Amino acid sequence: MKKKLFFVMIACLVVLTGCKTEKVQPTKSPSSTTQTENKSAYNSAMEKGNEAIVNKEFDKAEASFELALEYDSKSEKAKNYLKQVSIYKEALKNFNSKIYSQAFDLANNLKEISGSKNLARYADELLKQIEQTLEEEKKIKTEVITTPIVVRTYSEAEKQAITQEFLNWAIPRAQIGNMTVTSQYFAHGAGGRGDWYGVTVDGRIQVQELMTPGYNAFELHSLGGVVFYTSLDGSTGLNENFESIASGYSTKANPEKKITKYLLADTGNIYEYGATGKSMIAFSSGFTEASDDGQFSDDSYLPVFQQSGDVDAINKLKEIVRKYQ
Repeated sequence: MKKKLFFVMIACLVVLTGCKTEKVQPTKSPSSTTQTENKSAYNSAMEKGNEAIVNKEFDKAEASFELALEYDSKSEKAKNYLKQVSIYKEALKNFNSKIYSQAFDLANNLKEISGSKNLARYADELLKQIEQTLEEEKKIKTEVITTPIVVRTYSEAEKQAITQEFLNWAIPRAQIGNMTVTSQYFAHGAGGRGDWYGVTVDGRIQVQELMTPGYNAFELHSLGGVVFYTSLDGSTGLNENFESIASGYSTKANPEKKITKYLLADTGNIYEYGATGKSMIAFSSGFTEASDDGQFSDDSYLPVFQQSGDVDAINKLKEIVRKYQ
């Protein structure tokens, strides 16, 4: 009996030992496998993204680089590729919408990112296409459109819209010419109660109405304006940020280079005046104000704004103004 009990106890120990051994067997660590799988998935997503770029399937490329970042959120390469694709899509959108200034800026921004050489090449091609498009438009519009513009009064909102559309057109032209453009063509500090105006070859042009002497006292009326200048810091394109009315263009424009003001008249004509920065420092340069009782004093000292010879600019303004006829 004792022997039988002994053998039963031995058998139980063997079973218990076996069970214990099974419980402590180490499970397989997922870390190395997961890292390998993530690396493989990351590489696959990046490869598919690059293939999509080659095929110019930019939505697919964007999705692929987003997927790559899910597997490696710290990848600078994936971040840069994704940023480039997003910028290029936006540049194409602007180009197709004929907002060439925005497309031009975006394409240049893309080239500054260290990433896909193919996308950088596409950006170069887009920049050339923008320049060619502008040149083709220039060849087509070799003569001033002669259809008359109906002169009428414009609201401030309409004037701003006309100026903004003209400015958008002018920005890439400024960039190509290594210049800067702004809509800040006129401003002044403290003054009297008289209207502000300039003198053109076709008569006085009102640039700010204070009701003295009023709208009807002027032959022409400004819808807005733009100014082209060479920047001190070498930047090109649009700049609307100036320090103050008092400093005018002095902190932004190269005083040795010419500053040119374009006045957009309600007749659809453009009048321009240019001088070096030394004599065109103030926003109010080229303009004066009527007296408080609405009289024009001796304004013979003012520069005379000439009819612009910029055929493209005149045709563009007339094209814009016709939308409001």
